[in-house]
Amino acid sequence: MRVALVEKSELKLRTLMAPEFTLQIWDASRASQTLEAWLHMLLHRLNDLKFEYISVSAKVFGDVGIVYSAFNWSGTMDGNAFSDSGFMADFWAKQGDSWRVVARRSAPQQQIRQLRTS
Repeated sequence: MRVALVEKSELKLRTLMAPEFTLQIWDASRASQTLEAWLHMLLHRLNDLKFEYISVSAKVFGDVGIVYSAFNWSGTMDGNAFSDSGFMADFWAKQGDSWRVVARRSAPQQQIRQLRTS
């Protein structure tokens, strides 16, 4: 996943992510993003991306898996520099012979701090 994000490999990302993928921030205060909206942001708005998993824990339940991770990332979005860390939960489903991410719940620390001050 990290390589696909940093290298901006749309083909690799589409292989990993299910067409029905949605991204939701941790408190659901904003509408979830579709796969197409998420890919557009990654491929066209983010630059100089550095992404690192700090820890990863996974559990499989039949044809469903959950991967919990902590991460650091930095780069520019729309020309503005950012640096942040946070936590994610990726929900994977076995589709045929492949595993794909169907949903992601993300909790970047910067978003959590912004919500606390508003």
